[in-house]
Amino acid sequence: MSKMKPAQRREWLLQYLLSKQAAFSSTVKFSINVLDAHLVDQYAQATGAPVKIMLIGADKSSTLGSDLAALYADGMLKRGIAGVPAVTAGGGWPKWVYSYSLASFEAAAARYNTTFDHIRETIKATGRVFDFNSVLTTA
Repeated sequence: MSKMKPAQRREWLLQYLLSKQAAFSSTVKFSINVLDAHLVDQYAQATGAPVKIMLIGADKSSTLGSDLAALYADGMLKRGIAGVPAVTAGGGWPKWVYSYSLASFEAAAARYNTTFDHIRETIKATGRVFDFNSVLTTA
């Protein structure tokens, strides 16, 4: 996979969060952070972003952290703090990380000319991640 430009990586993150939120719940916020190994792996594979391989836990991607921070600065994401259990904190692990969720599901979905119900129904019907390219209306 060739490397994506920053705007493309950030769109990928928004689409990832929209799909996960729609599959998760309409009332409880789904959040992500840089210690989520599944997210880091998918992000690196999809975007071509470099990662530092870690022996334990999620690989490190400073690009992922930068993209999440940029989406927060643009008002697309909310940011909170997630504590790391004391058993793993220290010894190279942080005591906390930022946790990100969509600032507004409706505003993010509107970027792609879709709705929560449409995304959720498509995921249920196909059993796959929602294809945003089918509804993408903005670059």
